[in-house]
Amino acid sequence: MAISYRPDIDGLRAVAVVPVVLGHAGLPGFAGGFVGVDVFFVISGFLITALLRDELREGRFSLAEFYLRRIRRLLPALFTVLVATVLMGWLLLPPKGLEALGQSVLSVLMLGSNVWLWQNTGNYFGAAAEITPLLHTWSLAVEEQFYLIFPILLIGLLRFPNRTAAFLLLFLTGAGFLGAWEVTGKHPTAAFYLMPARAWEFGVGALLAIAPAILGLRVAAVAVGTGLAMIFGAVIAFDAGTEVPGYHALLPVFGAALVIAGGVRENSVSKVLRSTAFVAIGLLSYSLYLWHWPVQVGLRLLTGIYHLPIVLGLVSIAISFALAYLTRRWVEEPMRRHRSLPVTAAVLTPICVSLLCLSVAAFRSGGAPARIPSDVLAVYEAATQAPALHADCMSRGAMDAPCTLNFPQRVPRVLVWGDSHAGAALPAFSEWAIVTGRPTVAATKAGCPPILGVDRSDRASEHGCAAKNAALMVWLRQNRSVETIIMHARWPLMLTGGRTPGEAGGEFRLASSDGQRIEAASALSATVSNLRMMGRRVVLIGSVPELGLDLPQAYLAHSRTLGRWSELDLPHDPMPRSASADAALARIAKKHGTEFISLRAPDETAQDLTSLPLLYADDDHLSPEGARQLVLPALMNALPAPQPQSPPIAVLSSVRKTESAAQLFGPH
Repeated sequence: MAISYRPDIDGLRAVAVVPVVLGHAGLPGFAGGFVGVDVFFVISGFLITALLRDELREGRFSLAEFYLRRIRRLLPALFTVLVATVLMGWLLLPPKGLEALGQSVLSVLMLGSNVWLWQNTGNYFGAAAEITPLLHTWSLAVEEQFYLIFPILLIGLLRFPNRTAAFLLLFLTGAGFLGAWEVTGKHPTAAFYLMPARAWEFGVGALLAIAPAILGLRVAAVAVGTGLAMIFGAVIAFDAGTEVPGYHALLPVFGAALVIAGGVRENSVSKVLRSTAFVAIGLLSYSLYLWHWPVQVGLRLLTGIYHLPIVLGLVSIAISFALAYLTRRWVEEPMRRHRSLPVTAAVLTPICVSLLCLSVAAFRSGGAPARIPSDVLAVYEAATQAPALHADCMSRGAMDAPCTLNFPQRVPRVLVWGDSHAGAALPAFSEWAIVTGRPTVAATKAGCPPILGVDRSDRASEHGCAAKNAALMVWLRQNRSVETIIMHARWPLMLTGGRTPGEAGGEFRLASSDGQRIEAASALSATVSNLRMMGRRVVLIGSVPELGLDLPQAYLAHSRTLGRWSELDLPHDPMPRSASADAALARIAKKHGTEFISLRAPDETAQDLTSLPLLYADDDHLSPEGARQLVLPALMNALPAPQPQSPPIAVLSSVRKTESAAQLFGPH
């Protein structure tokens, strides 16, 4: 029987897209909204298979016509959004950001954005992804890659009797799921982005088309209701720490399958999906999905606030719906009404060529730095460009020895141990070591706290923190000259239960090698105890105040859009967890007779965030100058030179400049 229009499937599209949009906007209760994409994959598998099945059986299938329909359906709206995104990037992105955007646009045009994002952005829930304007195009690439392969596979399957074809497809889908489950456990980022791990989701939809379920009205109503409950249950229960497309994805995928199977005949529950509101949103779903993420990224770049507050999240949703309506009304519908290839090609080809040229120009020019006033760019780069010392120390492997900060010909006396926050403060540690005459080395790695025996659940397979820290302990036992160990990290993230709601990267936990959850403060206390038993002096450096906004990006956007660096009247460290983390550090230090150095004043507020040079490299990492103004004086006060000596004039001058830090952070 030929497939006919089913308004309930447009309603299901609404059920899929709304949680995605609300979840990305940071609205509470929609942390698992990303499962809407899994629902879309099931819908696509069902509709494409049903369409191709009918054409093949009626002898009117044309592969060229199939791809032409896909072009008419997908490219007009996509090209519209790509052009708008490039213009936004030209205005708001820094040079490296625009360079990356150019590369990502090329990857979209080559149907490989999911591969590019996997290689260049990494974790879909990570901080880098929050300001990647075309992050959401990974799912479009997965669909397009599926469309390239599946028609040929279906032609082969339908040569068999219907029951045999269904059995073969069931076998392929089951094997695909088992493979995805295995890969998700070992390589979660690759599994998330790449088509082979998602193919089984399309397969579930395809099975519904080849072997449709025959359900009575009451059973169908129960199926639709159960399916919707499964989808919404996943939206509510899942978060960034949920591994998909492994076995967790069964919940939204089978939920979508039940809704499709039960909605063949209109019933009391499917009537809701067939209602005008649901169908209207479903018809907008493609354009809405395309627009929502660039709009949200644009607001993040414009304000510097990557974790949009609810008001800005709601604003982004309203803008996205308006743009989606205009795109469907003036782009999608007119293009779909034209059935001839010349008209489509005449419109789309120049846009495609223009996008190619803009993309190549963006990354070949290094992000077109000339578009930004030289004085603005100089301030931005001074804050965000890490010194060579930082790159050398942060890039070392798990088994490599610590990097040397100074006095390479002398045995090390001090070890700086920590994550990227310690890495950001290396300019201060280096200058303090030179001034005080202490030979110092550093062991720093992004995302790896200086806590023995733990990995992060969101990065364990990629970072190997436990292995790196274990290797460092071996090195310490071999280098008994190290007397002092300075430990610094993003303590609020580690000691207070992970990220705050809406913060980039989602929730994570610290776990042992066998996956058992570990309480961070207890593990840190045990680590300090271990070091003390080795006879080492331990110094805990407190939390860097968290701003809640990317200061250099806010500076760049304000300077580009307002023509000046406008005032930012924001309370310093709006995340109170920093005080809680410092209190925990102080208790640990007291317990083990070690030293704790606070980087905070009791009632500090940001009195002058607009001062230049900028003291932050983003929302929580210090810039090189910020490290000198905040960390260096704290070190000099708490750990002065062991004996009087005359520091180099250049370094002494740098230390004197840190007196202005009290104007921003208060006395120490």
